[in-house]
Amino acid sequence: MQEMLFKKTDQRGFTIVELLIVVVIIAILAAITIVAYNGIQARAKTSAAQSAANSAVKKAEAYNADDTSPTVGYPDASTRLTGAASSALYKLDGVTFTGTALSNPTNANTLRYFACGHNGTATAPATVAAMTGGIVGARVEYYNYSTSSVATVSAGNTTTGGTPNVACILAT
Repeated sequence: MQEMLFKKTDQRGFTIVELLIVVVIIAILAAITIVAYNGIQARAKTSAAQSAANSAVKKAEAYNADDTSPTVGYPDASTRLTGAASSALYKLDGVTFTGTALSNPTNANTLRYFACGHNGTATAPATVAAMTGGIVGARVEYYNYSTSSVATVSAGNTTTGGTPNVACILAT
């Protein structure tokens, strides 16, 4: 009878050390997952921004190739693309052009448009209106979320080494 009163029952459960080890392992896995998720998000936003910039450059090239475009050469302003008639091959939808520097915009479709041209002399023009020699190229900037920097896509002549010099000027 006494044996039954003092009989030791088997205690089952986890010790505090075992529980702490499990919590630490879960925390490490959560940290790895969050870092990987943020990297995937940055790459996805960069890909969307790059795609929008490539689309804008292709539309600028279509504008340049269109015989019925309002001006000769590449567009002198981004509004030539975004405000074009819906029947125009160079009509650009779904992007926003800004006149300010790109610094981690919330919308991956936020871009900057530059018209590139010359004024017929060895000096570069100060404004788009001074590009009397025509607008010979276009440059579109987008934000690279992976590297936290601005990247560029170009069409036509956007270099400054020719005679006359070519300058790219912000043209929203």
